[in-house]
Amino acid sequence: MSILDRGLGIKLLTLRDLLGDEPTEAALDGATVQPAPFRARVHRFEDTGRIKDTIVAGISSVKYWIILDFGEVPEMRQKPRWMITDYRPEMRKDRYVPIGVGVDEEICNVEEAENGKALPGIYNSWDEACEVSSDLCAICHVHED
Repeated sequence: MSILDRGLGIKLLTLRDLLGDEPTEAALDGATVQPAPFRARVHRFEDTGRIKDTIVAGISSVKYWIILDFGEVPEMRQKPRWMITDYRPEMRKDRYVPIGVGVDEEICNVEEAENGKALPGIYNSWDEACEVSSDLCAICHVHED
């Protein structure tokens, strides 16, 4: 199950490839939300200013999961613009977050959409990605405090 990453231009080979371990359908069952790939005029509600009647995201089946690193400086871990609420940027609580990569996406697309850098490696289940990212976050919190 080596994966050709369009951004890097190389096939990503994992230990699971070498062992011949293919993910089960249950492990790959899931969906991911991604920004819409087109621009449209935005209409807002007059009282709240929130966007209405505009597609801003889509749902896609998960191909695999990755872990994104949002940087060492907590004040720079800003959520992407398409997730901004109430006209002000929100900050991410954690440095490492597991993210699903859709069947029609590449790792570079997810990095660009989420404003992070992917760590080496891919994960075939949500639980596996969460376990690794939780361990990384715990170590990061100890060092930051």
